[in-house]
Amino acid sequence: MPFQPGQSGNPKGRPRKQKTLSDVLTKYLREKVDERPRNVVLAERLWQLTEAEIDPDTRLAAIKYIYDRADGKPVESQQVSGPGGAPIDLQVFNHRAVLASLAPGSADDYQAPGSDESAGDGEAMG
Repeated sequence: MPFQPGQSGNPKGRPRKQKTLSDVLTKYLREKVDERPRNVVLAERLWQLTEAEIDPDTRLAAIKYIYDRADGKPVESQQVSGPGGAPIDLQVFNHRAVLASLAPGSADDYQAPGSDESAGDGEAMG
């Protein structure tokens, strides 16, 4: 049915966005507990765990949680290199030649999964 001039194609409007867990938690943390913001109360309780006479692993977990939220988790970087820190040597091989050496006559009919005939024969480009 075509739209009538001056009439909306979506009379009910855009559907409301579903609330995410983050939305619900943010609202929950902004509520007051005994006239104090809930996030402050939770932070104080978490801090109390660091001073409590409880399992040392639990205390350490609380301390790590506080520091991860206050300063951010430490950034880990990894460097990948060849022997002695040299660049990694990349080699391109002709898959048809490998197949021909394994089963003579089959390489001409073989096409690698996901490959495109126009992409060449596996030789390095450039």
